[in-house]
This record gives sequence, C-alpha cells and structure tokens, in this order.
Amino acid sequence: MTVDWTELLERISGQAGPNVLPFTLTREEARDHPDRILIAPWHPIIQWLREPISGIPDEDAMLSGWQDAGIPPSHRLQARRPEAWSPSAHTVVCLDWAVQGLAEHCVRRWLVLDAEGMPVLNQPERPWTALEDLHTCQPSDEDEEELEVTLDRLHGWLLDDERARLGPLLDELRHNVQQAWMGRIERERYQVQQARWREFHQDRPVDVRWLRMKEGMISRLRTELDDRIERLDRVREGLQAELSARIVVKLEP
Repeated sequence: MTVDWTELLERISGQAGPNVLPFTLTREEARDHPDRILIAPWHPIIQWLREPISGIPDEDAMLSGWQDAGIPPSHRLQARRPEAWSPSAHTVVCLDWAVQGLAEHCVRRWLVLDAEGMPVLNQPERPWTALEDLHTCQPSDEDEEELEVTLDRLHGWLLDDERARLGPLLDELRHNVQQAWMGRIERERYQVQQARWREFHQDRPVDVRWLRMKEGMISRLRTELDDRIERLDRVREGLQAELSARIVVKLEP
C-alpha cells in the first residue's frame, strides 16, 4: 500500500467502527476532491478486489465467474438526504442488472427512489458522491419486504425492455441465418440436379462417391440450420435476467 493509505489505516485502527474511507477512481473526481485518495487500476486495493472471494459458491449466478466468487453481499446503510435533492427522495440503491441472452453482460446503476419505491423524477448525477455521514443499519422486516416489491417491479420493467430490444435483433439474425444456410443448401442441390440431368440426357453417370458426399453435405447444412434456429428460439423464449441490490442507503431528513 501507499504511505497515505498506511497512515490512514493506522489512524482508524484505534477508532470505533464502522469507518468510511472516501476515495476517487478517476482523475476528474480527484481534481474535484483533492482531499481524497485516488485509487488507480494498479492500486493494491483494486488488485485485491479482482481476486476471487472465498466462500460458498453461488451456483445460480447469471454470469460466468460469479459462481466461484460466492454469493455477493448486500450492504444496508443510512445517510442524511442531501439538501439539493428532492424531498421525496427516500432510498438510494446500487443495482446490478445481469442478463443472459445472446451474450452475458451486467450493468450497474444507481437509483434514487421515493417512499413508494418508484424512481424520483429528477435523478441526481452520481448520487453516491453526495452521500455523507454514512453508517450501517439493520433493516426491518417491513423494509426488506418493500425492497423486494421494488426489485420485482423494476425487474419486470427491465425484462420487458430487454425483450423489446432483443426481439428485432433476433428476428434479423433468424432471417440472415435462414438466408445464408438455405443459399448454401440450394447451391448443393442445384449441383446434384445438374449431375442427374446430365446422367439422364447425356448418358454421363454420376459418381457415386461424389453424390454421397453432396448428400452428406446437404444433410449437415440442414442440421446446422436447425441448430442455429433452435438456439435463437431458446434465447427468445428463455431470456434470463437478475436484478440485485448491492447497496441500499436509507435517507434521513
């Protein structure tokens, strides 16, 4: 670790927790907050975070690599609502949206929600930078139930959007696959038809080995076409996505 980090950790080691360590990840943020330590990609903290987390494997994880990392934690915090924010701001959540469709991908977003679990109209930019005096808290059963309802609602909306976005792409891919493979199949069929025509009209026998090779190629192309169409249909029908709240900050007036 750097000297600054060593001094900071030594200073807080004798204090009662929890301790919040403010830092920045980009040079733009570092210029705006010179009092915070800049953590670059090669910093020991970042390198440590890149290592697999030991623990119980998460076999239901959506993305490859998450299974070995284990079940990710969800942090519950409290903080004062920034004065510049809307009075309706009740909760800040950090969400991970993992989708397993044509490709696996994950998006992380921060949302400010009202007391009903709906996103506030004017979302603050980079809300995590405005939160101060953070401290851990123990959510009540009612809070947990409300969070689950909110996540279920957001999951439904996001999944509908993902299907609407993916639908036209899958239609285009299906059309392109059918066009490409049927074109290859028709070319092979035409060669066989030409050979049989010459055999019938010009008394030129068809080479049996050549004919067997062409028929095998046509059969293989049909199988490949069916497999690709079936794969696209499985993506359309079995689109899977997971919405997880990694950080939940309850705002106090």
